[in-house]
Amino acid sequence: MTAPGAVGARLGPRLRVSRERLMLGIAAVAVFALGIAVSHVSTIAFAGLVAMTLGMTAYAAVRWPLAALLLVIVTPMLDQYVVRLLLPDDVSRWTRFLSEAMLVVAGVTIAAVALRDGRLLPALRHPASIALGAFLAIALLSWAVNGVPPVPAVAGLAFTVDAIALFFLARMVPFDRRRAYLAVIVVVGLALVTALFAIAQALLSPDLLGFPVVRGNFGEPPRVAAFLTDPAPFGVLMGAGAAFCFFNLGRLGSRRRDWIVAGAAFVLVLALVLSFSRGSWLAMVVGFGVVALLVNRRVLMLAIAIGALAVATAQVMPRNLIVVREPGVEPPPAATDVIGSTGRRVRAIREGGDLRAMFVQNAIPILLDHPLVGVGPGRYGGAAARTFESPIYEAYGTDALFWDPAQQTVDNFWLHLIVEYGVLGATAFLALYALAWVPALRCAMRGRLFSPFLAAVAAFGLIMAVSGVTGMLLEGNAVSFAMWFFLGVASLLVTGFRDRAGGRNREDATAATVRLG
Repeated sequence: MTAPGAVGARLGPRLRVSRERLMLGIAAVAVFALGIAVSHVSTIAFAGLVAMTLGMTAYAAVRWPLAALLLVIVTPMLDQYVVRLLLPDDVSRWTRFLSEAMLVVAGVTIAAVALRDGRLLPALRHPASIALGAFLAIALLSWAVNGVPPVPAVAGLAFTVDAIALFFLARMVPFDRRRAYLAVIVVVGLALVTALFAIAQALLSPDLLGFPVVRGNFGEPPRVAAFLTDPAPFGVLMGAGAAFCFFNLGRLGSRRRDWIVAGAAFVLVLALVLSFSRGSWLAMVVGFGVVALLVNRRVLMLAIAIGALAVATAQVMPRNLIVVREPGVEPPPAATDVIGSTGRRVRAIREGGDLRAMFVQNAIPILLDHPLVGVGPGRYGGAAARTFESPIYEAYGTDALFWDPAQQTVDNFWLHLIVEYGVLGATAFLALYALAWVPALRCAMRGRLFSPFLAAVAAFGLIMAVSGVTGMLLEGNAVSFAMWFFLGVASLLVTGFRDRAGGRNREDATAATVRLG
């Protein structure tokens, strides 16, 4: 019989760690609330609280690196949207850089610990590292050839590649099945909460709790996006969360769990429909559809059934239940009108009235003049080019297309990439993307251990790639942080399979991931 003292000795450290985590969590919430209040009084005091937040991030990265990485991938969904609405204007414009600062702090800390423990080099030992090195070399060459000033060049390059750091940081942290699915639960849980709020916006009022919505131009109702306020990242987050749910249907060991996951998938797809982000619709159909067709056609059939139910629900559900009808003001549309409004959007594209098509036409002569290494980082398409007033815009008439103050980018990541870095840079980036993405899809197709997880990650990666045609999410942090993180986790699991096949680990494929991670 085990002595009570021995049990206490075993449980004591675990309880102390739990208490430590609880105290750190309480401190983080307190600093967040205090920061919101102080921002309206003193900018200096607010900056001090931000520095304190970064210090807590570094401490968490040493003690609980997985928790720190999860915090980093969730922060962009808050600092760019939710937090900015709660802060005064002179402070809120700087909050979008908080996620980059947390990434740098957590990344440097995790890398230092990995170097100490001998995990840094194994984490970097991946074919994607070679492709990333090639891309950076081409970017530096483009910078030098085009004589781009340092500030816009560094900003443009950083905005393009910063999220990729999560791929390698994930490889520096030990991962097994439990930790991988813990990360899934956090991200899908956040997506589900966001989806429920968006559905409440559609049911009750588009301006629920003061979060703004996008008004459609083709007869659709207000495009809800919950806390994210932007339908594009919101739609991709819904699609990625639904992919994780779909691929785990029938694999959770009980019918009750399957019904819960199916319900979550329905909520996420319904919110995706209500967002009216047609780029996200296309990304979901192509990205998830292709992977499901290759990996598990039964999952594809279930997804089609749930998707059809979600579209039908969006058509008949009540809308604007608490909206006050003001005399003389036309109420927002009550019907979703998926088919009609989408048809009007397609006709606008066909008739040459779509702004994204105009950006493509504008970019062709620029690319013909700078085919190999492009016009240089920070010079076209992205946030840096808009912020630092690229001379390319004036030289090629791109300025005329930015007539809407809300239009900040070309809304086409791949167009931005090939114009800034040329054919050589775009090819290197595509190789990097493929080297990170293809192994996950290949292992999922072979039905290996973790196949549902790997299939969902592969779908996430393809959804993001397709969304890059209609948006700049691969440059922004809102969803790209999560995608590169999951690709990094998947690469560890794939390495585990290879080690097992090679005879180095015959008992459990996850042991290799722990050793290498």
